[in-house]
Amino acid sequence: MKYSVNELVKKIDDVKLKHKLILANATVLLIPVLLFAMITFNYNKKMIIQDSIRDMEIALTEEYNQIQNNIEAFNTSIQFIENNKYFIEILSKSSIQKTLNIEELIEFKLKEVGAIQRIININPYVSNIRVYISNSNLPEMWPVLYHSSRLDQLSWYDQDRQEMSPWQIDYNYEGKSSLGGEKEHLIARVKKIYDSSNKYIGLLEISAPMKSFFPGMYNISEEHWTGFVKQDDRLYWNSDGDQYNWGNKIEEIVEIIERESEDENGFNKVFHVRGTPIIIGYQPINTLGGALIKVTSLKKQFQSLNKNGYIFVFATLILFGILTFVLNKVINIILGKLYYIIELMRKLERGHLDIEIPELGKDEVGDLALSFKKMHSQIRFLIDTNIKKETLAKDAEIRALQNQINAHFIYNVLESIKMMAEIEERYQISDAVTALGRLLRYSMRWKSQMVTIQEEIEYVKNYLILLNLRYDYTIILSIDIPSIIVQQEIPKMSLQPIIENAVLHGIEELAKDTTIYIKGKVVGDKYYIEVTDTGKGMNESEFALLQKKLAGALQKETSTHNGIGLNNVKQRMQLHFGSAANIEASTKQGCYTKVRMIIPIINQ
Repeated sequence: MKYSVNELVKKIDDVKLKHKLILANATVLLIPVLLFAMITFNYNKKMIIQDSIRDMEIALTEEYNQIQNNIEAFNTSIQFIENNKYFIEILSKSSIQKTLNIEELIEFKLKEVGAIQRIININPYVSNIRVYISNSNLPEMWPVLYHSSRLDQLSWYDQDRQEMSPWQIDYNYEGKSSLGGEKEHLIARVKKIYDSSNKYIGLLEISAPMKSFFPGMYNISEEHWTGFVKQDDRLYWNSDGDQYNWGNKIEEIVEIIERESEDENGFNKVFHVRGTPIIIGYQPINTLGGALIKVTSLKKQFQSLNKNGYIFVFATLILFGILTFVLNKVINIILGKLYYIIELMRKLERGHLDIEIPELGKDEVGDLALSFKKMHSQIRFLIDTNIKKETLAKDAEIRALQNQINAHFIYNVLESIKMMAEIEERYQISDAVTALGRLLRYSMRWKSQMVTIQEEIEYVKNYLILLNLRYDYTIILSIDIPSIIVQQEIPKMSLQPIIENAVLHGIEELAKDTTIYIKGKVVGDKYYIEVTDTGKGMNESEFALLQKKLAGALQKETSTHNGIGLNNVKQRMQLHFGSAANIEASTKQGCYTKVRMIIPIINQ
C-alpha cells in the first residue's frame, strides 16, 4: 500500500511521542544491525546443518557398505562349508559309524578342516568358524570342530528353543576357556547343518569381533556415537568406552528412532535431545534384523556460533539501552504530568476504581486530567448500576421459578401419598416421597438466597435418592468436608447443577454402579469444594467447549437437564463473593471429571 506525503506525516503524528523517539533510535541503529545479525546467524546455522547432514550420509553409507561386506563374507563362508560335500559326508557318516579309521581322520583333518582354517586366514572379516557336531563319535578338531555338548557354554544358545536368530550379536566366551577364552565382544552367524537326506548333523557358528564388524560403534567421541538397534528394540553400543555421557541421551534417541523409523530407506534428520541439537542417521540392515544408528552432536558448533552471536547482540543492546535510558530521562522531565495521567489510566484499566485524580493546572494536561476524572466517575456509576441490575435480574429469574407452583398444595399432596404408602406398607415409596418433599421444600424456600454448605449437601442427598429410583444401577455419594467448611454460606442451588451434570454427562451412559465424591479443603483464605465423578470423562474437544462455557465465551444456552448451568453458578458466586470466587474443571477421558468451586472464607 502506497502513502502520499501528507498521509505518511499523519501516520507519524498518530504515534506517541515517546515511541517516536525510541522508534527513531531503533530504526536508525538497532533494527538494521539486528536484522543483519539474524540473517547471518540463520545462514551459518543452516550451512552447519547441511554440511553435517552430508557428512552423516557419507559416513552412514561407508559403514553400511562395510557391514554388507562383512555379511557377504559370512555368507560366503557358509556356502563354502555347505557345498563341501565330503566334509558334510564325514559329519553324517560319523553319526552312523562308531569310529572312522585313522587314515580317514588324518585326511579329513588335513584337507577339510584345514580348508576351513584357511578361510579364516585369508578372510579379514571372519575371526572364527566353529562347527558343533551332534554326534561324539568323531573327535574334536580344534579350532574348528567341537562336540555339540559345548553349546551349553554359549550365552546365546538355548536347547529348549526350537528356532534361534541367525545372527547373535554382542556376546563373548569370557570364563569359557575350553572354547578359546575370547573376552572381546563378538557377532556370529549361526546356521544348522543338514546332510543330503535332510538330517540334522550340527550347528555352524561364524564369528568376528564387534569392533571389526561395526567399526563406528567403537569410535565414540563427544561429537559422534554409533549403535545398532534390533527390531525387538534391543540396542547395542560400546558402553565400555562411554566417557562422553552418551548413555544419558540414548533412551531419548531410541524414542525418536521408534517414532521416525517408518521409512524403510532410512533417514538423516536434525533433532534436539536434552537441549542438544543432534543429527540422527538411521539405516535399516534387514539381513541383521535391525538398523544402524549414527548420531552427530552439533553442540560444539552451535555453541561457537551462538557465542559470537551473543557477543554481537549484547554489545548492540548495551548501546541501545544507554540511548533509550537517556531518551526516557528527557521524556520524563518534559512530559512528567502526562505520564502521571497515563499511569492512573493504567491502574483504572487493571480494575483499580478507587484511584484519586488530582487537578493538574489549566494547560492541555490539566484539561486531560479533568476529562479523565469525569470519565472515572461515570465508569464507577455504570458499574454499580450494572451490578444492581444483574442482581435484580437473577433474583427475578429465581423467584419466577418459585412462583410457578403452589408450595402448600404440593406439600399436602405429598403428605397424602406418603400416608397411603405407609398404610399399604410400601415403605420404599414412603421414603422416596419424603425425599421428594424435602427436595421441593428446599427448592421453594427463598427467604434467603444464601444457604450453608451443610443444607446444600442435604439437598444433594435427597436429589440422588430420587435419581437412584430411576436407574438400574446405584450412584453412591461420598462426602469428605471439614467442619470449618460445612457452615460456610454459598448461593442456593450451587452444588446441584454440578451433580446433575456429573450424572447426565459422565455417569448415565456408563449405566453401572458409580461414586460421586464431594471433598472440601481449606487453602489459605479460600476453601475448595471438589465434585468428582468416576464416569466417562471428556475428550479434548468436549473439554475445550466446557472451558469456553465457564469463561463465558459462548452464548447462554438453555438446557432441559440443567436450567442454571455451571456458568450461571459461577456468575452467581462472583456476584456474592467477587472475582475471588471461581469454578475450575479437569478431566481424563474414560476415568473422571472434576469440578472445583473456589470460594473465599467468610466466617472462621
